[in-house]
Amino acid sequence: MGSDDRDLLAVRALVGQRAEAGPGDLARLRARVVAGAPRRRARWVAPVAAGVVALVLAGGIGLALRRGDAQPEPVAPTPRPSLSLGPTVDAAAAFAQLERGAAGTAPVLPKPHQLLRVREDMLVTAGGPDSDVLMPQLHVSWYEPEGMILVREEYDGVALSGPKGQSQAEQAAEERADFAAVGAGMRHPTPGWLASLGPDPDTVREVAQQQWGDLTNLMYRVDPLLPAMARAGLLRLMAAGGGVAVSEVTFDGRRVFGLRYGEGPSAAVLLLDPGTAHVVGRLQVDYRGAGRIQEQRLTTYEFVAA
Repeated sequence: MGSDDRDLLAVRALVGQRAEAGPGDLARLRARVVAGAPRRRARWVAPVAAGVVALVLAGGIGLALRRGDAQPEPVAPTPRPSLSLGPTVDAAAAFAQLERGAAGTAPVLPKPHQLLRVREDMLVTAGGPDSDVLMPQLHVSWYEPEGMILVREEYDGVALSGPKGQSQAEQAAEERADFAAVGAGMRHPTPGWLASLGPDPDTVREVAQQQWGDLTNLMYRVDPLLPAMARAGLLRLMAAGGGVAVSEVTFDGRRVFGLRYGEGPSAAVLLLDPGTAHVVGRLQVDYRGAGRIQEQRLTTYEFVAA
């Protein structure tokens, strides 16, 4: 395997759910892959728990999801909105407001032979963990909604191989085989399985036993597919676990809720729209001092032809 292939595999690992790297490592590795700069070994640090960030817009805060039959085409990064962290608010009141918002939502389901495209316009800390310089990057993934099978993935326009060095077709085939073997669930959610969760996920043993990161990852992956009752049930499960801090986050002058679990110096913050309970983003934040945003992603969802 050549150096370029190893770099692409490293990028694939960094942007996956099991990434173990500081945000600056991702920015520097992107520069090496895209610009062909001299390569140095990345400095691996403590795991960045669910270090994914997304902001979903539709004329403001909300879900930007469009249907279409055209094949996805490369597009330029979108303008980055201003975003700042605010004070902590009462968690119980925030979850109650989110549940009310969830009651008015409905899933957006694909037509036959459509893929769910997830586009992430990213800002990632460059120049080291204490740098205030944010570097723009673009990550796009395409999924089969039935089982959330990853069939295509690009990073700044570069097609990525699978975590074991497979081609994208081989990786998708492996995931389909796993889906056929284990069925629908947390690993391979389907619209039908999500609809079965209902408002009380404690009745679904597999979901009720999941940890905070698993629950937030599920919401992030399948947000447009979530029925109202399943969305409310997941929120109730999050609230029941305790240990969740809720902050106000200002996004272009608009107020959203930022949810984080635990009191560590660095944490992933899930952003939710108070009016709909849709996922509007994730931040990776350094809470030493006043709190500094290390990573964010602007994300849009679109159904496109397979």
